[in-house]
Amino acid sequence: MALVPCRECGKEVSDAAEKCPYCGISTPSKKRRQVKLAITAIVLLLLIGGGAWAYHKVTSVFAPDTITTIDTTRPAPKLDKTVPVKPQIIQKDYKEKVEEMLDSDKSVGEISDETGLSRKEIRRIKKEKAERDKAAGK
Repeated sequence: MALVPCRECGKEVSDAAEKCPYCGISTPSKKRRQVKLAITAIVLLLLIGGGAWAYHKVTSVFAPDTITTIDTTRPAPKLDKTVPVKPQIIQKDYKEKVEEMLDSDKSVGEISDETGLSRKEIRRIKKEKAERDKAAGK
């Protein structure tokens, strides 16, 4: 144990002292303070590294093995008249099916009852179809 100057008042204190006996500051030795800072930094780095490792492990467990692509180039299948519309409508191409039903002169309410979609959604699809038909010159 050596005598070192206090980092606050400059008087000589032991490097192992927890408080300066003259000014009362905690960890008066610069060396002791640097050791505490180094230990704190190491603990923080270990916590961050452990968190990153745990995140990697959790995401690798729950991540899908393969990525599935959807073929958007194929035309939408026509509605099967023998099968109820509701199970058919719950597909990615429901807009085309709703447009097909609109072409058959069914009302928005009838389509809503058959498909289970909201009237607002059906009106939005109808508006998009009208705008597309207008742009195409129909």
